[in-house]
Amino acid sequence: MKNSTLVMLAALSPTVLVAAHANEATQVSVQTAQFQPIYQTKTYSTGLIASERVQIIALTTGFLENKRVRNGQTVKEGDLLVELEDIDYAIEHKKAVANVSLAKATLKEKKAAYERAVKVRKGGDLSESTFDSMEAAYETAKAQYELAIATEQRAKVELERTKIRATTSGKITALYVDEGQVISRGDEVSYIVNDALIDAVVEIPSSDSFINSIDNLSADLVVNNQPYADNGKLFAVDGAIDPRKGTLRVRYRFENKGDLLDGQFAKVVLSNVSERGNIVVPQASVLTDRQGRFVYVVVDGKIEAKRVTTHGTHELNEIVEGLSVGDQVITSATMKLYPGLEVQIKGNP
Repeated sequence: MKNSTLVMLAALSPTVLVAAHANEATQVSVQTAQFQPIYQTKTYSTGLIASERVQIIALTTGFLENKRVRNGQTVKEGDLLVELEDIDYAIEHKKAVANVSLAKATLKEKKAAYERAVKVRKGGDLSESTFDSMEAAYETAKAQYELAIATEQRAKVELERTKIRATTSGKITALYVDEGQVISRGDEVSYIVNDALIDAVVEIPSSDSFINSIDNLSADLVVNNQPYADNGKLFAVDGAIDPRKGTLRVRYRFENKGDLLDGQFAKVVLSNVSERGNIVVPQASVLTDRQGRFVYVVVDGKIEAKRVTTHGTHELNEIVEGLSVGDQVITSATMKLYPGLEVQIKGNP
């Protein structure tokens, strides 16, 4: 009897073990997603560029009479740079003003004659041909007056152009003319650099993780191995990666307090620093498929795949975006795991 009982138990034991194993959920280790004061920093070489560079050209022709500025001088918008001899332009303007007065007087005369003709015509004492001639004379006088005004305005502009002024505020970095020189329309006169704001252009490789988080990066400047006081602001991003270099041009703008020079060599330090920090997970927890990167999280006792974007590494962790605070990220070996699998978090009853 005792032996038969043992045989029966032996026969039943595999079934019992399989059933017990089927009901036992896979145990996994997890890490709760939390923001941490962990950041990634990268340094890029750059050349500083003034935010505004303006070339001043002559808009008229003349003999350079006076040069009012010198190289390196700071000017404001509207300041006089050079003066061309203006005697011929002044005479032309006076003639144009006189022609306006003459045309105005003629118009007044023709208008009065036309208005009288209208009254006489109503009484039948004026032929149609005479009326038509007077009407045409009046219309001609109006056109000549408008032409005289336009000619005077043009002469005034030409006269004003003999005084070449700064079209922006900044520093004279080049002065191409000297007194006594004949300047032609279109000749380069000066070059003004407005360096109140300085741009630093960074070329980020397409393989760089920072390329996915440009809007969230902070920018610091290092000049002559010394950190610059103010942070930069993202100003512009090229619309596409340069196929020749495989890089994306990003422009950061800094306020210049007089310490930065156009063309100066510097370094831009980019960091994904934020007030709340970043969420990091073990590198082994970040998986890849055809759609991109993801991690496994435990939701209501089952595995779900959650898509993430990576922003670089910190020690053995990956800085990620796409997780929410409190997500239970699986840190166990993932080889036998798949979405929908029932799991039990180790340490939970």
